[in-house]
Amino acid sequence: MLAVPPMPPPALPSTSQFPGDPGKLERAELEAKYLQLRESYKSLKISQGVFRSRSRKQNAQIEGQNLAQWNQSEQLRELASREAAVKARAYRMLEVVTEVMGHLEDAGDELSTAFGAFQLGKRRPGTSPYGGAAMPQLMKGVLHFLNRWRLGKQQFGQLMAEREALVAALEGTDGRNH
Repeated sequence: MLAVPPMPPPALPSTSQFPGDPGKLERAELEAKYLQLRESYKSLKISQGVFRSRSRKQNAQIEGQNLAQWNQSEQLRELASREAAVKARAYRMLEVVTEVMGHLEDAGDELSTAFGAFQLGKRRPGTSPYGGAAMPQLMKGVLHFLNRWRLGKQQFGQLMAEREALVAALEGTDGRNH
């Protein structure tokens, strides 16, 4: 749509063209001044209507732009909030993985130490072929490792369920499949 340049406002007559005391005027002259005044008033009212119409349109455009910008900022806030929630969930999952790995590492170290003691006990002369006193320590290390392994598997299963829920939530929010 082509923008139409605004029409220049009609020149309104100066107030000096209208006598200060209309009582001195002849009837014909008074009617002519009245008609001139009426025409000026009509022109003023038309200009006022055009101004109000343009002003309303501009206000509506500005309100529409403001609303669009506000909606965009709300969408950005929601996106940032979702992203922060996803990051928080991912960090919690990483903490669990780190904790599980730490427990397994500790249990593995304990088992390795107990197995070393068991092997050393088998090589010493005069000890039982099964490592002597090191056997209970080895069994304790094996049981501790197995318990940590089972707990780690449970936590890993929970992590996988959390991961699936997170992936489903992400796919649901942006409408795309990853």
